Amino acid sequence: MMFEMSERLPVGRSFSAHGRVRLGDVSPGGRLRCDAMARYLQDVSDDDTREVGLDEMTWVVRRTVLDIAAFPRYLETFELVTWCAGLGSRWAERRTSLTGASGGRIEAATLWVSVDAQSGRPSRPSTEFLSVFGPSAQGREVSSKLTLPRVSEAASTMPWSPRFVDFDVMGHVNNAVYWEIVEQLLAEHRRLRAPLRATVEHELPIEHVPGASHGANTSISADTPADARSHGTPGVVVRSELVDGSLHGEVCSTLPASMDGSGKAVRFAGFAVEPMPVS
Repeated sequence: MMFEMSERLPVGRSFSAHGRVRLGDVSPGGRLRCDAMARYLQDVSDDDTREVGLDEMTWVVRRTVLDIAAFPRYLETFELVTWCAGLGSRWAERRTSLTGASGGRIEAATLWVSVDAQSGRPSRPSTEFLSVFGPSAQGREVSSKLTLPRVSEAASTMPWSPRFVDFDVMGHVNNAVYWEIVEQLLAEHRRLRAPLRATVEHELPIEHVPGASHGANTSISADTPADARSHGTPGVVVRSELVDGSLHGEVCSTLPASMDGSGKAVRFAGFAVEPMPVS
C-alpha cells in the first residue's frame, strides 16, 4: 500500500524550530545523514509537546517515512515545521517539513504510539492532547498497520550488535539507531541517492539487559511469544536485498525460524529505500 504524505492544512497548531547541520550530523561527503534527521524529528516533537505542557506523556515510534528531495549539507541552516496530521485510537501521526537555506528539503511523517508509562502498553491519548493537537489533523485517520514486506530467502545477511550508547531512557534501542543501519547500506549502494523515500517500521523493541556484556545486551520484548523468549538473549542480524532498484531489509533475531510462529525469524524492524521521481 502506497504511503500518503499528507499536505499541511492552514488550521490548528504548528510548531517551528531552527537549526544548523553540524559536523556530527553528516556523512563523509557532507550531506545530512538519515539517523541525524531522525534525531531532529525526536527533538522537535519533544520541544513542541513541552511548550504546551504535555511532556509527561510517553510515546514510542512505530513508523517514520522520509521523502528526501535534496539532502541538506554541512553547516546549512534550516527550519523545521511540525504538526499533527492524523489520529488513531492509540497513536498519532506527526508531519515535519525541513527546509534548508541552500536547497535542502525533507518531508517526514512519524507515527507515534501513546503508551502507558507504567505498563508500557498502548493507551489512548489524553483529552488535553486531542484538544491541542487534534484540530490540525482535520479528522484524518491513520493506521498503525505495518506495510513493509519480509525480505526473501535470498537476502544477504550481516551481523549487528547494539552498543550501550544505542539504548535510550526507555530501555530499548532508540529508533534513530535503525537509521544508522540504513546509512551503512546506502554507503554500499551508491546509486540510491536523492530524491528518494526511506521508511523504517518498528515491530518489536530490542531491550537493554542490565549487567549484560555489550554486543550481547539484547532481549526480545514481552510481546514476543513465550516459546521464543525461553531461548534467552538473541543475536541480531540485518538482512537486505535490492528489488527493482529499491533497497529492502529487516533487523531480526537469530532465533530458529519457527520461534515466532510465522516460519520466519522474529523481526524487530523493517526498512526500505526507494527512488522517487524528480519533481
